[in-house]
Amino acid sequence: MEPEISTLLLVAYLAAFLLLLWAIRRLHAQRLARSREKIELISPSPAAGSSSATSAPKQFSIEIGDVITAYLIFSVLFFGLTVGAHRWWGWVFQIAYLGFLAAVFWTTFSRSEYEKARALHPDLTRGGFMILWALLFVALPLLVWLLFVLPRILPGR
Repeated sequence: MEPEISTLLLVAYLAAFLLLLWAIRRLHAQRLARSREKIELISPSPAAGSSSATSAPKQFSIEIGDVITAYLIFSVLFFGLTVGAHRWWGWVFQIAYLGFLAAVFWTTFSRSEYEKARALHPDLTRGGFMILWALLFVALPLLVWLLFVLPRILPGR
């Protein structure tokens, strides 16, 4: 393996690891906020009851657990792709990576997934939903595959 490719792979793995740490921290913050909301629902104060009627609806956000799971799966598959690039079992990782990417792509443009998210967040638009999902779950893993995996499996390399 050439030194510049191994350096790029190291940076990619390090970035994925740091993203995973950030996501775990964010997941902890979200769970803490949810537990505080449940406590407020159980024993609301008189001041909180009047302000909740005038508060704006919550903005749509993707569950951080979904992000962690997807990037963890993509990272494991990407590791298998880079280790087994020119071996027969590398194609198993290739098929799994592209299959998972296709499933996420299908979910991004799925009407039923949008309707589920819309039920929770009435202010959500279909375009906003698709852009958010496409950027997080489709564009980034596809870009990683195009930059790091495809050049290694093309003929003449």
